[in-house]
Amino acid sequence: MKKFLFILPYKGITQVLQSALICFPGLEAELWPDYETPVGGSEFLSKNLDEYSLIVAQGEAYSYIKKTCNLPVLEIPISDYDILAAAKLADGHSGKSILMLPHELSKRADNILGLAGLNVGTYSLEKADHVRKATEKLHSEGYSLIITTPEESRICNDCGITNMMLTTSYQTLTQCLSIVQSMLDSLNCAKKKLSLIQHYIKITDTVCIVFSKHGKAVETFNCSENSCLIQMAQNMIPTLLQKKEISKLKMVGKQPYLFKGIVSEFDGQNYLYFEVKHSLENTKTHIPGIMIKNTSNLSKDFFNIFYDDLCNLPFRQKVKAYSEANDPIVIIGESGTGKSRLADYIYDNSEYRNNLLYVVDCKQLDKYGINYMFRNTTSPLYSTHVTLYFKELNLTNKKYIDELVDFLQQSACLRNNKVIFSITCKITESLDNQLCEMLMSRLGSFPLYILPLRERIKDIPNLATLYLNEMNRELGQNIVGFEPEAMSYLQGFDWYDNVKQFKRVLKQLFVLTQGLYVTTKDTISILHDETIGNKKTKAETGLEKMNTLQELTYEAVQKAMLASGMNQTKAAKQLGISRTTLWRILK
Repeated sequence: MKKFLFILPYKGITQVLQSALICFPGLEAELWPDYETPVGGSEFLSKNLDEYSLIVAQGEAYSYIKKTCNLPVLEIPISDYDILAAAKLADGHSGKSILMLPHELSKRADNILGLAGLNVGTYSLEKADHVRKATEKLHSEGYSLIITTPEESRICNDCGITNMMLTTSYQTLTQCLSIVQSMLDSLNCAKKKLSLIQHYIKITDTVCIVFSKHGKAVETFNCSENSCLIQMAQNMIPTLLQKKEISKLKMVGKQPYLFKGIVSEFDGQNYLYFEVKHSLENTKTHIPGIMIKNTSNLSKDFFNIFYDDLCNLPFRQKVKAYSEANDPIVIIGESGTGKSRLADYIYDNSEYRNNLLYVVDCKQLDKYGINYMFRNTTSPLYSTHVTLYFKELNLTNKKYIDELVDFLQQSACLRNNKVIFSITCKITESLDNQLCEMLMSRLGSFPLYILPLRERIKDIPNLATLYLNEMNRELGQNIVGFEPEAMSYLQGFDWYDNVKQFKRVLKQLFVLTQGLYVTTKDTISILHDETIGNKKTKAETGLEKMNTLQELTYEAVQKAMLASGMNQTKAAKQLGISRTTLWRILK
């Protein structure tokens, strides 16, 4: 049931309202007789309004409640039909009649009566007018019948002046109750969303603090008013006002906390927002190349969640199944295809998602980090029920790779933890990659292949739209799409650095775009710059050369393998060669 307070402007509306409420079984109305106990009196002021979702009133009661109450207030309407019906009745009166109404209502009535051709005058009550004097003035001018609102009708009765009350009809009340129901549904939906956000903040153990621009805490979530976290955040306000956005790791007591602050405008005023979380990283024990994460500090922005092959249902199902299994996983793909985001997704769907994720960046791991991994008893290799992600294992010295594989074979690490590897190479090259073969044969790793972006050109429009929408939300822009030819250029580009490059190019286009659409001209310009950079890189590495017949043959085999889902039998049949010939070409 949705409860609201209905302020009755006159006694006769009660029966009509109760009849109309029958059509709205989901509404519960409490009636307050304003004609007996006026709103603003001591009895009304002592009433607890928190039990209502909104208030419906008319006239002075509506104006008073709107100014003094924080609840939504809806005005009981007087429709054109109600005005016309009253004027029609007055037209049959033998004496002079006139509608005495508040200014806005009077203007509307004047237009309606003119269209209807009714010989009934109108008098506009201004805010400064004294109703009693106005009625006496009209009476002295020979008007023997005054049609007016319920409040003014009571004054006329006190003065003994003949009047007709302008009432709200059953049809108008029904329309009003329909609006009430719609408003209550919207309010309940908004309250539910707020409750969900508050629940999320609570279960993720996140503290949110909002300060005014003067440094006063105006709102806190999941945090007591006297918390030392508020004082710590207040100390950072001068820095935040200067830099507009900060991220600080602070020790509160013996616990490390990560403070993220941002300045943002809301309702015409600047507010300072702080998000505070327990940090799993302590600057005193930080090791280069090793990062500690958990589910609360994973990168889960909109673009990442809906990105890559996770849009593909069969691939998503495979990833989830592999994530829930105990076996290790090796992610294979070119640079920039999103291997680390896929590792995050695997961790977030594994049985150890409530424990730590250790990211070992093999490219950044120095000698000290390698010694720590293998020689220190606090190393994640000796932990249990955690997830270990060895990022770009192919960039580590072969000696340490062999040592790692031997350790994983001989220890209980694989049995007690979830282990993920990533290798940067082309999918077709992985068939002959010794490291891939070793991880799959010796450790029983499940392979997951991420296709390069140039092999998924049909996905580019959707990915571009999702990323553009995310940037619109973050940066407050309103770009609605791409010129058709611009999208064709995006789909036809090589994307040698895959999604990493794709996101960067779209960000550049977003910054350049002045209108509603990303233009073809800007797209060609940016992609031209990317092409120059790629040619320069190839020239410096000696890769810029003519393809031989052998290379062209190998490229054709690569495409056939990708099209057949890495099935050699299907690929050979598609090419019109034997499986043995295909295998020999791949070797």
